[in-house]
Amino acid sequence: MCYYLDKTMKKILNWVLAATLVCGAGVFTACSNNDDNPVVDNSLPEKIVGKWIHTDTDGEAVTTDMKSVYTFTKNGSALEGFYSMSMTESGVWAYNQQTDVAISGNVITMTSLLDDGQASVVELTDVTVSGDDLRFTAKTTLSKDGQVTATYGPRQEHFTRAEADYTEAVVGLWEITFTSDDPEYDSSEPYRELYRSDGTASFYDLIDGQWVEEETTYSEYFADGPLVCFCGQKPGQEGRRENWEILSCTGNEMVNKAFHQRADGSTYTITAHLKKVEWGVTPSQSRVGYSAWETQVSYTHCDPLPKTGKPELVSGTWEMNDGILQHTACEQAPLAICNYVIPSDHYTIQCTARKDGGPEGFIIVFNYVDAQHYCWLNIGCEGNTQHAIEQTSGDSRIQTAVRPGSVETGKWYDVRLTLAGDTVKAWLDDALLFDEVLKQTEEVKRY
Repeated sequence: MCYYLDKTMKKILNWVLAATLVCGAGVFTACSNNDDNPVVDNSLPEKIVGKWIHTDTDGEAVTTDMKSVYTFTKNGSALEGFYSMSMTESGVWAYNQQTDVAISGNVITMTSLLDDGQASVVELTDVTVSGDDLRFTAKTTLSKDGQVTATYGPRQEHFTRAEADYTEAVVGLWEITFTSDDPEYDSSEPYRELYRSDGTASFYDLIDGQWVEEETTYSEYFADGPLVCFCGQKPGQEGRRENWEILSCTGNEMVNKAFHQRADGSTYTITAHLKKVEWGVTPSQSRVGYSAWETQVSYTHCDPLPKTGKPELVSGTWEMNDGILQHTACEQAPLAICNYVIPSDHYTIQCTARKDGGPEGFIIVFNYVDAQHYCWLNIGCEGNTQHAIEQTSGDSRIQTAVRPGSVETGKWYDVRLTLAGDTVKAWLDDALLFDEVLKQTEEVKRY
């Protein structure tokens, strides 16, 4: 579990987290209102399996920034519990955090260890499970080193079953506009957010007709059931939190809602209208270059690019001999990149390449933005049995196209690449190898 906490908020965190555990834990037991004659519901462990989202406390609707999601699963006969929450005021940030669950008759106990070493023990009573509704009373005790430090509750809580899980559906780039019953938050000016599958996020503003990424020191999110939460911080500013409840998601369109309360007790609602954005892979500016894979190779200059001196040797061992760039070591993905920045997403390059030794062929790099974002034409890969076009984005590499093929050691080959937006064509000695469209990835880094 990851926390972003101010030290002065630590005590508040314990109370808020405990309160939320109270809310989420109450789904485990069912008792009658007659404490002298409790009725044990032996089917509760089956009834509560699934995902649940907090709805109201003591009969009042819970604001979105105080919502949490609980997931309960069966592992054999054992019941397992997990919770997700982002609390703006206290700074707590928890995604799919496991909590210990014990059932004894009508008493359900949930135990979690808080960030500062305190133990939170939640006892649940008076639980009713009726279809997709959970209503219960819960009380929490905090302790450290065997000494009680605080108690919280009892409170009447209400959760509802969350049938939809949008964890994967939110991944991608979205363009957003907002409507609200508060004019301050009603805006038709578009805004963009990128959610990646690794839990990081980026935010974009439209400035002079161009989408510009906001500079952040950190930016992450999680989606659990219908609850999506993200946090980020701009340099020199306080961190920002936002929680949203997803009302609908149909693939290319999503509607999110946030319910807030002002300091005077009045409330307002913001609705976010999101449309998924398909964007080009080929950047408007990029560079080209050379690489290899555990193979020794030689290259001539990429024409018609201006000769701007020795390429940038990003990684690996390279030598320049009589105008020929050579990789003489046995390294994976060394990079030598031409200095000239191509100011277009339409361009053609050609060079000659030679395999000098080793198990594979040679590699021409294109659409290079940085060492984490580029594409390449991999000639003689997989032990010199295939040719391929591959795209690298961050720590992932995807294969766009592949076909059988090999090259000879010591022979010079003419290589030509043409880019027309996201359409790439590649020739080897005037034989067309590929005519493909680059694939969408979660992120395209731009100059």
